[in-house]
Amino acid sequence: MFTESQHDIIEIEEKLPVPAIIEGSFGYYYIDLVKILFLESSNNTTIIHLEGEKPITVTKVLKYFEHELLGKPFARVHNSYIINVHKLVKYYKGTRKHVILTNGQIIDVSRSRKNVLENNHIAKYSIPVYDGLFYVDLKSVLYLEADHEKTIFNLINGQIITSTKNIGFFKESLTDKPFVRIHDKYVINLLHVTKYFRGYNKKTDQKGKTSGYIVLNTGKGLPVSAGKKESVLRFFHS
Repeated sequence: MFTESQHDIIEIEEKLPVPAIIEGSFGYYYIDLVKILFLESSNNTTIIHLEGEKPITVTKVLKYFEHELLGKPFARVHNSYIINVHKLVKYYKGTRKHVILTNGQIIDVSRSRKNVLENNHIAKYSIPVYDGLFYVDLKSVLYLEADHEKTIFNLINGQIITSTKNIGFFKESLTDKPFVRIHDKYVINLLHVTKYFRGYNKKTDQKGKTSGYIVLNTGKGLPVSAGKKESVLRFFHS
């Protein structure tokens, strides 16, 4: 038996953890789904690996959990592994296909199950890089910066991810997300905007080329081009 509150798993991460009930040989384990890193097949048992806690072994095969976790943010990427997709950091497409989780754990991905990752069936946002895909929570993205035919993702924690796609590609893929292009060079996450200043910065901008600048909650200032001014003002007036 594997049950969970009717709350969506994303809400669980943002609010209070809701325990899942997993039946074992001698009783029941109460586990927060958001703490699960991955599940590992071991003969006729399954080892549940948790964040910051000791693994739990239960007398259920991995196939059982694959069925019970349908509709939840988990994916079977190998005959021996089911991963929590919220813990994904990166997927490597090389000869040895594998993913890296938030705790640094490396999990192999079988060729027969790679489509769940490569066809973007994952809840997290995937960023194409030269050797695979990086997975991020969009809330952690401050802004995107064009770098010729590449795009640089700047994250809240200071991490920088360079994608092999140009900024136009991401403008399209982020259309229904809280992101707006404020300049030929920049796409910002509106969730991190604190101020908009009209006019231009005499030290860095050319008069007539920009129409103010945005300040993010990190203190970072980015120019707003004259042609993008209206889309920025719509956000502040909404």
